[in-house]
Amino acid sequence: MWIPSPGEFAAHEEIAKSLDAKMYFAHPYSSWVRDVNENFNGLLRQYIPKGTDLRGVSDERAKQIQTG
Repeated sequence: MWIPSPGEFAAHEEIAKSLDAKMYFAHPYSSWVRDVNENFNGLLRQYIPKGTDLRGVSDERAKQIQTG
């Protein structure tokens, strides 16, 4: 999961633990990191429309998207 900064997402440790997921934070003064995230979102939206609940995307569908 990508988080702009820890202060904007205060409960990140609890959420990461409950999801068994890693959290990543943008580096201060590294504006290029935001561009990478926005690019990923754009690529994802080619396959999954904005607003889709990603919990409804099956593992099989995610693998299809990854492999093209």
